[in-house]
Amino acid sequence: MMLFFPKRFSLDRLIVHSFAMSVAILTLGFVFSALLWLCYGKSIEQEDVIPLYQTSNKKMFPGELIGQGPLSLRPSSFVGWVSSIGDQLQLLSYNSRPDQLPKETSLVFQLKQDKQIHTTQNGKVIFLKELSEGKGLQISDTPSDLWIKPILIDGMTALVEAGRGQAGEKGQFITNFQGTAVRYPFSPQECVVPFKNGTAFSNDLVIHRYGGKEFSGWNQKVCLELRGKEGSYALRVSAEDYLIYKNGEWEVCSFDQLKKECPIGQVTSVSERGVEIVLWDNTGLSPWKGRIDLKKIQRPPFGAEALPANPQFRTASQITASFGKKRLILKPGDWLIRGQSGWRHMRTLTDLPLYLQRRLIGDLFVFEGIEKDAQGKSTLKGMLFDESRTYMQPVNVPISSDKTKSSKRKGKPHRGMK
Repeated sequence: MMLFFPKRFSLDRLIVHSFAMSVAILTLGFVFSALLWLCYGKSIEQEDVIPLYQTSNKKMFPGELIGQGPLSLRPSSFVGWVSSIGDQLQLLSYNSRPDQLPKETSLVFQLKQDKQIHTTQNGKVIFLKELSEGKGLQISDTPSDLWIKPILIDGMTALVEAGRGQAGEKGQFITNFQGTAVRYPFSPQECVVPFKNGTAFSNDLVIHRYGGKEFSGWNQKVCLELRGKEGSYALRVSAEDYLIYKNGEWEVCSFDQLKKECPIGQVTSVSERGVEIVLWDNTGLSPWKGRIDLKKIQRPPFGAEALPANPQFRTASQITASFGKKRLILKPGDWLIRGQSGWRHMRTLTDLPLYLQRRLIGDLFVFEGIEKDAQGKSTLKGMLFDESRTYMQPVNVPISSDKTKSSKRKGKPHRGMK
């Protein structure tokens, strides 16, 4: 008689293995569910932690956080006690300087029943207490069960978190800034005056003609002619350039060169309409915004009084010519400027830098050289520029008599403008 124990033994092993597999699957499913619950629960616990980002020196929330955390506003957040706080709170201004760190940004606010102006930091908790008979709210000097925490979103709005009671009831709402131009005038006003009286020029023809590679970058910028206490001066700017006010004048600087103790500015746009600028004082609470229109000059040609008259050879490389009542000696490459006392040479070491910076202003004549015309006669060749440098006029005047048999002579630009 034969027994088949091996088959029964295989069946028992199959039953045992199947039971073990079922237990393993159930255990893995439980672990996976627990992990999902923990991840979901963690995201809920962290809903009130919203970082404030700084992009291109502008404070804003990242777009992917819209609808999450405190930004997941619910209809119940706008009614009841939260709505009452929203009616009482008035956000007036904030420090909008581009060099201000988000966590250090000052916010200015007021409570309707409390006429005082208060200042706090962005994201800081403010404790409140109710006035008697429910007449409103005021600031509490000690921690209380009622609090708010304003968080700057952008230049127009702020998110305000609120809480009350020992149970930790919370809510939130969004409110707009109301502006404080009257309460916080720009200080000092002398920083704004140069831009109110300024002029913008889109093209500097002197630089375009004689600047060369050294000054080629100036042709891509707009020139602002400003007037300070010591007279006029120039800034060459393009969109997004930063400015700083030091020693009574504005300068172009980099973002890293901005100083919190100094008034600063930024060129927001440059267009055919003009140059738009924002200025901030030390507080940054009331920025000044303005536009300097581009000056469009349509002037007639220079009159005879501006042209060199009766030029004559003095030597092979020099001539004399009359400018008004003055007779001046010229050589190729000379620059002459017309001031209140008439035409004069630009020969000192400071004349050219002052002229380029628009601290020295006046019509300009550049003696470019001596040429022979088609008839073989010597001709004085030069260029006239008006004081704004936006208009130029070629000058070609026959020289009355030749004292030398020199051939074509051509001068070089003034030293320093190659």
